Amino acid sequence: MVEASQDRLPNNWDETLLHVALQALRCDPAVSTGYAPAELLLGRSLVYPIELDMDNIDTSGTNLTQPLADKLISIHNEAFGRACTSIQKAQERYCRAYDAKHKTNPLRLRRGSRVQIFDFSSKKSVNYRKGAMRTQWKPFRDFYRVHSINRKKGVLTVRSKGGRIYKKQYPISRVRLYKGKK
Repeated sequence: MVEASQDRLPNNWDETLLHVALQALRCDPAVSTGYAPAELLLGRSLVYPIELDMDNIDTSGTNLTQPLADKLISIHNEAFGRACTSIQKAQERYCRAYDAKHKTNPLRLRRGSRVQIFDFSSKKSVNYRKGAMRTQWKPFRDFYRVHSINRKKGVLTVRSKGGRIYKKQYPISRVRLYKGKK
């Protein structure tokens, strides 16, 4: 089967068929512009060899290439301008959805910021003496100060109001800015 299909193509296909295929591609008007690439390049319709034998070839209505190129650029700018705005809106939606899903926190943290730390260990623990759950944000009704931030690792260290620096590093995703009074 393979040999039969190879017998159909001539050995010099690049000399006999390639230019015919390229001419077909260059003469076919594009859907987006309405012009054939050869027509944009030459500024007029192509004259085929079969038409050379005829004496009534009309070359009076030929256009210059520049107006066609300007038209092509305006079509390109119009189509891709709309596409760029659509793509930008889609990327912004994707970023918002990603940030919400992964709980990225665009906090404006710096040294000295007042923060509270989310404590996962108190999530289900109950204080049996008082009969109520303990708070999840530490310290309760108070704040820590940011001592140092390692943005590469996404962690920070904190210090108490009294100046004690805690050795434990907390992920930035488990931190919130303190909204209470000083």
